Amino acid sequence: MRPRRWTVRIRLTMLYGGLVLVAGAAVLAGVLIMLDRVIATQPIVLDSAYVERLTAASTFPGANQDTDQRRAKEEVLKATEDLRADLRNRTLTPLIGPSLVGLSILGVASLATGWFVAGRALRPIQQITATAQAVATGRLDSRIALTGPRDELRKLADTFDAMLDRLHEASASQRAFIGNASHELKTPVAINRTLVDVALTDPDASPDLIRLGHSLQEVNMRQQRLIDGLLALAQAGNMLTKHQEASLDDIARTTIDRYQGEAEQRRILVKSSLHPAPLTGDPVLLERLVENLIQNAVVHNTNSGGWITVRTCQAGDAVQLLVANSGPVVPTASIANLFEPFRRPTDRVDSAAGSGLGLSIVRTVAEAHGGTAEAMAPRSGGLSVEVVLPGSERTTD
Repeated sequence: MRPRRWTVRIRLTMLYGGLVLVAGAAVLAGVLIMLDRVIATQPIVLDSAYVERLTAASTFPGANQDTDQRRAKEEVLKATEDLRADLRNRTLTPLIGPSLVGLSILGVASLATGWFVAGRALRPIQQITATAQAVATGRLDSRIALTGPRDELRKLADTFDAMLDRLHEASASQRAFIGNASHELKTPVAINRTLVDVALTDPDASPDLIRLGHSLQEVNMRQQRLIDGLLALAQAGNMLTKHQEASLDDIARTTIDRYQGEAEQRRILVKSSLHPAPLTGDPVLLERLVENLIQNAVVHNTNSGGWITVRTCQAGDAVQLLVANSGPVVPTASIANLFEPFRRPTDRVDSAAGSGLGLSIVRTVAEAHGGTAEAMAPRSGGLSVEVVLPGSERTTD
């Protein structure tokens, strides 16, 4: 295990253990050094009889008396140093082994204590992280609710909880606004559509009035799609409030059946390979994601002889949805802008076929579920969009 991959708890444990081990080694070394100095300065008195024997052994017949005395002192001094060295060895050497064993035990104990202390110190951080992960999945009602002394971590947790309170209130206000806006925007459009439908059923209506009525119906439908797209985009951009089990393959199968008639009218061949793709999320938004992709594949296809391929599958812990279709050539430089609002694969911005929000909603919904959406444009024409979303626990079954 390389140090750069160590967790904070392991690093703190190693730091605590290392500091205690270094401090213990320093104390032990200091004690041994002080003991050695005490032995070095400790006066050693030789037995008088032993000194006389050394003196006699160092005296030679016919030698100078001064020379004999100097040689005798040297022998006494040498004997004193030998005795001091023997005392040092007998005192310090037996201490080294047990000291190293004790130091090793201290190191292991310091690591165990450091692991426990680091865990207690990092417990508030783990609570904060768990709450942040819960909030990231859309559960804005999660709170840290940290207890204990009002230290720096407690202040951080309380500040985080206060921020979550404001986010929850803002999210609730946004959802209420979306609901009110949906009602206020859709009601006039529905009234206009009803008035146009009633006018078209008038038997006395002139041909010009009928043509105008059909034109107004197309404009009304475009306004309805635009309103629905804007509301879906706003809802998808918000935190997810629903976490239900869903099957991407079932949603794709239902959506294909819904657009099969329109595809046949346009002489478009729809091919599908739908393998199980379970996931957790908002079923309404997921249905809108799949519908936008298949609707775009039908609308932005060739006039006759086109094709659409829809595939769902599992990829590890994720699920994939691929929708590919034939159609006009999409410039490579335009691929990055396809997911921007009010952008279309072609330059026909005045087309009533869509609102220009389809792929933008697809990416927003995918990101709201923790996934991605990428587009590819083959040189032969058409578009291929791949959506990757986190799978549910059933994915591994």
